[in-house]
Amino acid sequence: MSQWKRISLLIVFTLVFGIIAFFHESRLGKWIDNEVYEFIYSSESFITTSIMLGATKVGEVWAMLCISLLLVAYLMLKRHKIEALFFCINNGIIWNLNPALKNIFDRERPTLLRLIDITGFSFPSGHAMDQLHILEVVSIY
Repeated sequence: MSQWKRISLLIVFTLVFGIIAFFHESRLGKWIDNEVYEFIYSSESFITTSIMLGATKVGEVWAMLCISLLLVAYLMLKRHKIEALFFCINNGIIWNLNPALKNIFDRERPTLLRLIDITGFSFPSGHAMDQLHILEVVSIY
């Protein structure tokens, strides 16, 4: 992927995140939440539930830590020391930024369709941020 496309994607995703963050407590945000809930509820099945539980398990702290360590070991084995350092620094930033963002947005978890019992705020999703970060690094190399 070219540098221009990467920057364009970064800008687009940053704008989408900003719009969601700005409108998350407004009438528009609540409408979007309800539409997403209805879509998820209408497509609920054994397969989709299994997929969501699998994504949840992969996004757990220990799973992400193991994947991160394996990725750093692979990068070091291939002598990509700068990339491994970048990944470690980026991981540290993300793992510290996500709780800070959750406390800033202070968005409660939805009460509908709970698969697991979890506490804390819901936005932004730590699982999604961690998994996207890993996929980002894997896609680059």
